[in-house]
Amino acid sequence: MTDEHPPERDLAPATTCVYLLVYHHGPITPTRLSKLSGYSRRHVHRCLARLVDAGLVEPDSDPADRRQTTYESTDFDDR
Repeated sequence: MTDEHPPERDLAPATTCVYLLVYHHGPITPTRLSKLSGYSRRHVHRCLARLVDAGLVEPDSDPADRRQTTYESTDFDDR
């Protein structure tokens, strides 16, 4: 497995795109993910929910604004 791709999972292309953006740019907000990916914020939130359920990303409160949530990839090498 390389650092350029998520672990072997059955992910839709948009979800993989969002994962790679989180992996390379995280911690990152859904708004920023939407701008980078070109997907709507609603679609980004759906992708993030799938990634959280799969254990590939973790949500956290943004230290600059506790109302905002940021996402960061998890260490999947230990799985």
